[in-house]
Amino acid sequence: SGAAGNEMEILTAKAKEMGATTKFTAQEASQAMQYMSMAGWDASAMTAGLGGVMQLAAASGEELGTVSDIVTDALTAFGMTAKDTNQFVDILAATATKSNTNVSMLGESFKYVAPLCGTLGYSAQDAAVALGLMANSGIKSSQAGTTLKTALANLSAPTEKQAAVMDDLKISMTNTDGTMKTMMDLTKNLRSSFAGLSEAERTAAASTIFGKEAMSGMLAIINASQADFDSLTQSIYGSAGAAQRMAEIKLDNMNGQLTLMQSASDALKTSIGEQFTPAMRELFAVGTDVFTGMDEFVRKSPEAVGAITGVVGAVALLTTGMTAYTAVTKAAKALDLAAMFTGPGAIILGVGAAVAGLGGAIYGMYQKAPRRRPGSGGADPCGQRFGGNGRTGRPCFKRCNLRHPGQH
Repeated sequence: SGAAGNEMEILTAKAKEMGATTKFTAQEASQAMQYMSMAGWDASAMTAGLGGVMQLAAASGEELGTVSDIVTDALTAFGMTAKDTNQFVDILAATATKSNTNVSMLGESFKYVAPLCGTLGYSAQDAAVALGLMANSGIKSSQAGTTLKTALANLSAPTEKQAAVMDDLKISMTNTDGTMKTMMDLTKNLRSSFAGLSEAERTAAASTIFGKEAMSGMLAIINASQADFDSLTQSIYGSAGAAQRMAEIKLDNMNGQLTLMQSASDALKTSIGEQFTPAMRELFAVGTDVFTGMDEFVRKSPEAVGAITGVVGAVALLTTGMTAYTAVTKAAKALDLAAMFTGPGAIILGVGAAVAGLGGAIYGMYQKAPRRRPGSGGADPCGQRFGGNGRTGRPCFKRCNLRHPGQH
């Protein structure tokens, strides 16, 4: 998002706040911010809009990242901005509550129709009314979006045959003064124009104007009862605060309180983990040094690799270190402090035990590694000299029953 240092602190604080006070964790809040930043939102917009998105996700039961993606994409398509987030999530919440659809399906519908509505200057409320009426007749998701997009495209640029039927029914996208009608006015125009037609005439006119693929969805809007039309319209236009109310109702039970308690617990773990961050960085640095030292030791002393007993001893010491770590965590759990040794705490104990074990491993390899220098020679149990340092300067190739490593 291009956030500077102080803006990152604000975003971090917001994610923590949402993680502590909603059903979602701080990490999930940050993932929602990621979708917002990909949509071009800056830090201030994300801070202002995150709460509404999280309320809608809680109310709808959808994944937070999915809801964030739906909201940011649709807002852009409708020509709305981040400051309109709360209004838009309320529209989605009201539509999902008052019609036979849900937030995920509405998001799929908006994917197809919102860009055209934005171009024509139509509001999200009017589009939601149309999509909700279609959903009540079983036309939802991408089908509803495609239907409405096709119908609006035909009304905007009709063929001669379509224009003739529109003229006969007095259907127009513009007012008498030439200005564009709102989508709500256009919808009312369609409903009143088709009202006096017989069923056969309605079907024929809808097929001509909207096309055979889109006619079913548009007839669902035209044929909806006045009571259903008015009820849905009033709910969507009076939707302020709908997402928050829905989220509160969803969490107003024992399971909801348990969810909120878990969120508060996650917030506590995050705060504790941050206190350990400096120590963790130091332990990781020590671990890096240990591995680097072992690598240099092995490369510079290849004979040590052959000291199998040393390696076995090192593994045993390392295992002892990890066993100590296991014992500490078990003791902590016995004291009902297990939560303190999960997440960052577990990493600290694990790194500490690993460092101790690796330290023992290096010491064990050092103790078991051969001490003589290459070419210094050594006494063989058979009395001969080997290693290239006898009077002859040659290794022993005597065929005796004793084993000279690397010779017989």
